[in-house]
Amino acid sequence: MHSYLSAVGFSELKDKKELTKLLKETEENPSSVEEILLIDGSRKVECVKYFADRIGLMMRGEVDADGIFSQEYYFPYFKAIKESTKEDTNIERVNDKDAYQCVCDDVRTGVPLIFYLQNMIEYLSIKGTEEKLKSNSAFISALGKNATVLLPIEKDHKIEKTIANKNSVRSDLISAARNGDQEAMEILAIEDIDTYSVVLKRTKTEDILSIVETYIMPFGIQNDEYAILGEIVELYICTNSHTNEEIYVMTLNCNEISIDLCINKKELLGEPVVGRRIKATAWFQGVVQL
Repeated sequence: MHSYLSAVGFSELKDKKELTKLLKETEENPSSVEEILLIDGSRKVECVKYFADRIGLMMRGEVDADGIFSQEYYFPYFKAIKESTKEDTNIERVNDKDAYQCVCDDVRTGVPLIFYLQNMIEYLSIKGTEEKLKSNSAFISALGKNATVLLPIEKDHKIEKTIANKNSVRSDLISAARNGDQEAMEILAIEDIDTYSVVLKRTKTEDILSIVETYIMPFGIQNDEYAILGEIVELYICTNSHTNEEIYVMTLNCNEISIDLCINKKELLGEPVVGRRIKATAWFQGVVQL
């Protein structure tokens, strides 16, 4: 079973028989269906069944020439509505199955953002008509687990403005360094050494989470799974119509990137409130505008 089923309200789903029944319901009564005709006459199909607002299951498979559906795989699904990035995104096929991941190199994160492509059928429908596809923007969502709510860091608005200006300059330096600017590389290296020294000194008397406000870091062996710490910008709670489990839906600010997160209330330690922070393990997925 998928390790993030709990995030969309199926924490008690431990029996394969129950899962099979749920997937059958998704196949027979989907909320939406997308498909594309393949060369051999069969159809690639993806079905979404919603059990809460923007939250549900997506199932993909093929329908042969006789109209018989064969399921290939499924995954818990959560659709973001907040734009996360406008950087160019490369789309690559996952080796072990007919699925795709997106790689976005946004300078604000410090690491490439990799997420599971939700609008695969749309991508396949235009893939053969364009030599190279470029995305206008990406809407990244995250399914969370093992989460803890943290208090916010006290902010000085004057210092915040100074930091914002420095971050803008740093983004320009990173862009220049990627284009081969040797001077920019040297400046960034010196800044990193200085930052490391300051953080090392502060950790002797302060907790690291009072120094680092937000982060996005790769987690585990799955390249689209991350450890995140983000500030809660928006928040509401909804209920899975099938299980009646409560789910928190949040918009987070992580390294100045907007990410929509959904997480089962059972997986959350603490009381989430706008302005507080949340630390969690998250699986990234998203829609790329083509």
